[in-house]
Amino acid sequence: MQVLSFRLAALWVIVIGCISSGLYAQSRIGASTGGDVEKLLQPDASLLGASASQAGSGFAADNVVSAEHYFLGPGDVLALEIVGPVSLTVPLVVSPENVVLVPRLGELSVTGKTLAEVKSEIQRLVQSRNANNRAYLTLQRPRTVFVRISGNVVAPGMYSLPASMRVSSAVAIANQETMPLSKERLPVNRSLTTMSDNAPSGQYAIPYSQRNINVLHRNGKTDISDALRSRLTNDAAADGVLREGDEIYVPFEHEATRNGALLSIAGAVQRPCLLPFRRGDRVSLLIKAAFGLSDNADSAQIELLESVSAGASGNAAKTMTMARIMSGQDDIELTAGASIVVREKVENIKRFGTVSVLGEVAQPGVYAIEADRTRLSAIVKQAGGITKNAHLPLSSVTRREIKSLVFRTDAADLSRNFQYTTLTPEDTLRYKLDETMRRPIVACDVAAALQGNSEADNVVLQDGDIITIAANPRNIFVFGQVNKPGFVEAAEGKTVEWYLNAAGNYAPGADTARVRVIKAKNRLWLEPRITTGAAKGTSIALEAGDQIYVPRVPDANSDLALKRVSAEIQEKSLQVQKEALEAQKSMQIWQIILSGIGSATGLYVIFRDLLRTP
Repeated sequence: MQVLSFRLAALWVIVIGCISSGLYAQSRIGASTGGDVEKLLQPDASLLGASASQAGSGFAADNVVSAEHYFLGPGDVLALEIVGPVSLTVPLVVSPENVVLVPRLGELSVTGKTLAEVKSEIQRLVQSRNANNRAYLTLQRPRTVFVRISGNVVAPGMYSLPASMRVSSAVAIANQETMPLSKERLPVNRSLTTMSDNAPSGQYAIPYSQRNINVLHRNGKTDISDALRSRLTNDAAADGVLREGDEIYVPFEHEATRNGALLSIAGAVQRPCLLPFRRGDRVSLLIKAAFGLSDNADSAQIELLESVSAGASGNAAKTMTMARIMSGQDDIELTAGASIVVREKVENIKRFGTVSVLGEVAQPGVYAIEADRTRLSAIVKQAGGITKNAHLPLSSVTRREIKSLVFRTDAADLSRNFQYTTLTPEDTLRYKLDETMRRPIVACDVAAALQGNSEADNVVLQDGDIITIAANPRNIFVFGQVNKPGFVEAAEGKTVEWYLNAAGNYAPGADTARVRVIKAKNRLWLEPRITTGAAKGTSIALEAGDQIYVPRVPDANSDLALKRVSAEIQEKSLQVQKEALEAQKSMQIWQIILSGIGSATGLYVIFRDLLRTP
């Protein structure tokens, strides 16, 4: 009996030890597995393309991976968790043979299979062993694949990118200015029949190539990537993810516009636009492409006009409501050339805005107006009227101008204005200067509007206008060739001669015939007296803030002076040369005389010696 008890106790100890060892081993497996998972999830910098890894230590994500459309391939890191009596978490890596080794289940091929299909198959295998077990499979890190991008992109070439990236994102990367993996740089050809050139003013044009990206897979199948439909309808299949060896071709505009079919949406929408037609497009897609309806849109007045070639009778439009479109009842499939117009609400046609009143008024600030209805005098009155220090001749109304006007875009467009001009080059140069310095002010006389009851100058205000009531400068500035240049206190009715006398009159060198008055309001340079019309010879009216400029007498003609100096130098040079020649001639004469004297002396000596000889 004692022996039996001892054996039972020993057996119990062995069972407890086995269970403990199993639990310890399981915990060690879990710990090592967790470490392996963490190690596998560390990105391998050697496998990442420069463009994919420059944002940080991990991949930049451009979308949420759809298990139904993500095809597994070599290098994908998966995490498998089996939940049951004994739970197990292990990492799975797809081998270069495109298989995964599942613990206790063996080898599983993933060739041509999506992540969702592999999930279902592993779940089926796990439950075939134990119906109570559950398997959970997830993608932990996508593999890196090589794809070739060509066609209408800035930098065609081979790219190393994560397989979770959409085709359209890969094309966007190839259109960046700098791309380390591709040294070849080609200009993007958008000059042939581009939608931007043909788009009506104020309508945004979506490029044809955005909806027609061709993708050739390694297995020989071809897909068309439609980035617009994928983004607007959340359709992952329309813009698939990358696979090994994909050939991506972005068509040029002249290739993508062979049929020339377009869709358009206009009216009370956030962004009126044109977009290329593709079979399957619906009304809701067009509304989403326009960023939805605007605040003043009539959601019950959405008109669809289909092209006559599609069988529509004349120009009859189908009226729909936004509620029926979003419910699917009126979300009909469009035909090529269809257009949608969203009407505005009648009660919202009135437009309201604000204007700013600055300067010498009792209550400066921002005031509400009814656009294209409220007038200048009404707002100044609402601001408490002008102060005693106000100077209306210098007051103005500034208007916010549209910067998209052709003549305000850039220097090249500005120069195009001169293509057919009949003016002289000096006039075009002056135009360029005036255009650069011009101010966006409203053509009105504030003094006539507020004090003279001028209906023409009491302008209708627009949203964003700025009314500036200037302060009285109380002075006129006289400068140039005067004896006492500076400020002279303005006096009503005084002439230019009066102010010149107050400034000490003309200084030596003043050109009295070219005195000019510079008006403070518009910077015009005027002669002191009116030269044309019925008031010819009358002194112009001077106002506080004006300037009087007295120029110098123009200097002598510099070219003539240079010619005179040059002639004097040349004359002196000729005189020196003449004197040198005369000196040279004199020297030659003396040389001849001395030579003759020498010769005569020699002959005398010879004859003398001959005479002395016996």
